[in-house]
Amino acid sequence: MEYGEYIKVLRKEKGLYQSEVADALICSIQAVSKYESGSIKLGIEYLDSLCKFFHIHIDDFVFMNLDAKKYEEELIFSPSKLSKYITYLRQRRKMTQKELSERLGTSFKKVSKWETELSLPSIEELIKLAEFFQVDVRDFYYVSEGIDESLIKMRKKRKN
Repeated sequence: MEYGEYIKVLRKEKGLYQSEVADALICSIQAVSKYESGSIKLGIEYLDSLCKFFHIHIDDFVFMNLDAKKYEEELIFSPSKLSKYITYLRQRRKMTQKELSERLGTSFKKVSKWETELSLPSIEELIKLAEFFQVDVRDFYYVSEGIDESLIKMRKKRKN
């Protein structure tokens, strides 16, 4: 199943119209239709809004869990923090942007744009990044200014 199909399943499960999803995402009905058909990829900038709208946890969306848990955590998506976190993870591995792009099978320009906030990775790319850096996908959303401290706090919070 692709993410567009998953959105359609969630929408129909709740008896909603594409217009209601479009209102939640602040986009056009045509865009929602294109997401659902798979003709365009869903950007991660919509992930937080979709999860709140469907009342599901980010993990349930990312891994397309149809038995989704109720969304309870308050997440605030920040492209700036996401960009800093990707840079932090790459530098922690002592890699160049070019080396990271080669390992992910993507272009150097794409990685550069992620790190400079000119674009964001797609959900599929975010999963690849999480797998490559061996971090939880949620880490890209929970990251704060003090990256090392926030990661320690996040991991402690998740264990409880």
